[in-house]
Amino acid sequence: MVPVAPWPLPLLGPGAAVPRAAHDRVRKSSAGSVIGCAGQPGGRMRKEVAVVHHIDRRRDVVMPYAPGIVVRRGQLVFLSGVTAAPVYHHHPHREEDFDLPVTMREQAVLVMENLKKTVEAAGCTLADVVAATRYLTDVHEQDDLNRVWAQYMGTHLPTTTTVEVSRLATHERCKVEISAIAVTAGARAARRTVVRAAHRRGAGRVSGKPGGRR
Repeated sequence: MVPVAPWPLPLLGPGAAVPRAAHDRVRKSSAGSVIGCAGQPGGRMRKEVAVVHHIDRRRDVVMPYAPGIVVRRGQLVFLSGVTAAPVYHHHPHREEDFDLPVTMREQAVLVMENLKKTVEAAGCTLADVVAATRYLTDVHEQDDLNRVWAQYMGTHLPTTTTVEVSRLATHERCKVEISAIAVTAGARAARRTVVRAAHRRGAGRVSGKPGGRR
């Protein structure tokens, strides 16, 4: 049996109601155990995500990823794989779209920026990513990728799978591609995020200063 922090997860059939006691335990849990929780009026949760650990987990090693994550409530966002190339490029491909840096570190930064833009377009942040698959053409460059990954993800640890491939389909110069799954609180929250961002941009234009400050 695999425990789920911070509460044991009961098996629920399709359409089954989430026990109120489970909600109460989530609210009383530490912020480090439940990631991405957002409250609604009346104390209801829009999103509940918990990290899975083995019963006999080792605590003398540092893990750069979560062994598993349970999504109890929220909307899943599926993200297509991104490379260092522009997300919007010609099909069939044109060489001018693939003037890419040659190092893994530089490409990884561009990949993470593309990933960040995509999750933000869905009303999320990188902290909402729960799973990622990372494809790289040279496994010996994994440490360079991991350093950039850590800079962007901080202390947030989604589940990850890393695979070495002979070549990425986007272009022969691409060294890494990342696809991901995120969890958002819902369409309403996403719309509010977009509206707030538009409001901030408008305020900045009116005042002539970032964020509308005078």
